[in-house]
Amino acid sequence: MTYVLGIDLGACSTGAAILRPGSGEDPAPLGLGVHTPRAASALFLAADGRVLAGDAAESRGWECPERLARGFKARVGDSVPLAVGEALVPAEELYAALARWVVTTVEAREGAPAAAVALTHPRGWGGYRVSVARRALAEAGLAHALLLSEPEAAALHHAAGTPLDPGAMVAVCNLGGSVEATVLRRGAGTDRGAADFETLGRSGGPARDLGAELDEAVFAHVLDALGGPAGEPDTGDPRVASALAQVRRECATAKEALAGGAEATVKVVLPGARKQVRITPEEFEALAGNLLRGAADILGQALRSARVSVRDLAAVILTGGTAAIPLAARILAEEAPGAVAADADPASVTARGAALAAAGHLKAGVGTEAVVASVLRVHGTAVRPHPDDLGLLLPAPPTVEAGGVLYIPVPRTRQRIAAGTGMTAASGASRPGA
Repeated sequence: MTYVLGIDLGACSTGAAILRPGSGEDPAPLGLGVHTPRAASALFLAADGRVLAGDAAESRGWECPERLARGFKARVGDSVPLAVGEALVPAEELYAALARWVVTTVEAREGAPAAAVALTHPRGWGGYRVSVARRALAEAGLAHALLLSEPEAAALHHAAGTPLDPGAMVAVCNLGGSVEATVLRRGAGTDRGAADFETLGRSGGPARDLGAELDEAVFAHVLDALGGPAGEPDTGDPRVASALAQVRRECATAKEALAGGAEATVKVVLPGARKQVRITPEEFEALAGNLLRGAADILGQALRSARVSVRDLAAVILTGGTAAIPLAARILAEEAPGAVAADADPASVTARGAALAAAGHLKAGVGTEAVVASVLRVHGTAVRPHPDDLGLLLPAPPTVEAGGVLYIPVPRTRQRIAAGTGMTAASGASRPGA
């Protein structure tokens, strides 16, 4: 069945959602990560030319951190490329490569290409950065992908479930890879696309990863609970460093459970120390309280920037994984009584909004077509994928043939990549298998 794809390519993690137009169903988030629905926004460039993405990339990065690329979204448009292994790669090419990984992963699962794709970008991107990203996406075979800002996608998702009158104002508070608030106003158009929302004001503190800060707070709490010498481990010892890395991963997993209101237990195995540390939701909220209270201040700053009162807002929309913590909604409700819209899955709100935007994109007559290619391009160099690449790239077993075959969506009106070469073939060529 025809589907459209929305991608929320975040600073730290990436999520996706699909929508099947005409089915009457709401957009559904997809599982990209190994342990969580969202995957790490990471790429690993191996020495043999292979490229891993998502959680697989982050896992390999523990062994060879100089080949791991993270945080590249913030560098899109910079004139200085990122050093990844021996390569110098423009940030926008990494951004496009991660987007293509999501598209091909979903296509492998669905057995068909997305009819349309929409990607989110940071609210602060101007025309230059958007144009740079579009160019990189086009080179990756996604020339017709729709780009919209993260707050617009969140507002679009809210408007799909709670109609907004023209002129209605909402605030989007992101508590994910960044902490920021944006005030938007619904336009007078009948189409609930991104263009219907105008940004009135915004605010945000210094770049930060709230989720990572919470992970660190849980990790420090666990070490304090160990007490004695175990609470101050020798990080210079390779065995201790490796064991601590595992504890950090356990703490990150525990945070996800705690954010949902459940208690969690962190298993600690260090040289000379073995213990299980239990953390209650109340203890977690005490750890998170100071970090989350800053969100209320940022909302107030955005309202002052927009020169509107909190009473003028139709809703305060929460997005980002940290927004799932019940304390977050309670704190913001103190600032905006009765206006907070807390979705059951705030981490996927932006991706689901992007899927709705993609559906509108499809309705406008823009889509993609699948092309089989046995060539993967990495910053301009054509390399044949390793036979294991599909298995490494996909969290689930691939549904396409092995042997390094990738299905790359490209626009209907553009040229297509010829299988087994790095060259292009006329768009009128027959589709493989057609």
